[in-house]
Order: sequence, then C-alpha cells, then structure tokens
Amino acid sequence: MTAVFNGRIEKGSILVTDSLRAYQNVANDSEVTHVRILKVKYNYGSFNVEPINVDCSELKKAGSWQFQ
Repeated sequence: MTAVFNGRIEKGSILVTDSLRAYQNVANDSEVTHVRILKVKYNYGSFNVEPINVDCSELKKAGSWQFQ
C-alpha cells in the first residue's frame, strides 16, 4: 500500500483512516500523523469517515454504471 501512496501525501499531513493496519505503515513511511477510526466508531473527535464512505460509494456506483 505504501507504493500506491508514495509521494502523494505531504509530510506533516494528517491521515485519517479506518482501522486497517496497513495504513500505519503508510503513515510511518510518509511521516504524517495517523488518526485511526475503529470499526465500532465512525468518528474520532472532529474526524469522521462517513463523508469518505459516501464518496467511495458514489464512485463505485458511477464505475458500475459505466461498465454495465
């Protein structure tokens, strides 16, 4: 996963992810602050994964429509 994100995340940024462990390696390699939101929660303070989930869902819908 690090190869996918390499050079795309600015050092010192905040990376907000779900609880997938692979993101921790990305955060360490990219020198960013990592905020993990556990599966049983959908937010951590002011960070919320729901807008990201909605965007991903919309992209999946658009992609599946295009290839039907």
